[in-house]
Amino acid sequence: MRTLSSLLPEYACTRKVVENIKSRIGTAALRGLARRIATHREMEKLNRLDAHLLRDLGLQRADLDWARQQSECMDPLAALELRRNENMYREHLSSTRTYCRTVSQENSDDR
Repeated sequence: MRTLSSLLPEYACTRKVVENIKSRIGTAALRGLARRIATHREMEKLNRLDAHLLRDLGLQRADLDWARQQSECMDPLAALELRRNENMYREHLSSTRTYCRTVSQENSDDR
């Protein structure tokens, strides 16, 4: 299990500082804060990618904006994973329909 200090590395947390924060807000709240900081960093990394790289990941810029606007209860990265799966499913259906139309046209041309 990762320690609280490892979750907040750039703040150079010493054991004393972490213990002080834990005593004030509680361990669960501190872990939640560390998770939110890590999530924010990951979202910023995704935001810096260009449209082509996002598409390779199955995402669009609008998906990033959508994930940020989700309620406080939903993790933006989990929301992006859901959106990515929806996008991939839609793309799969679209390519399947195109293939079926092509095969159908080829069969009708052979007659």
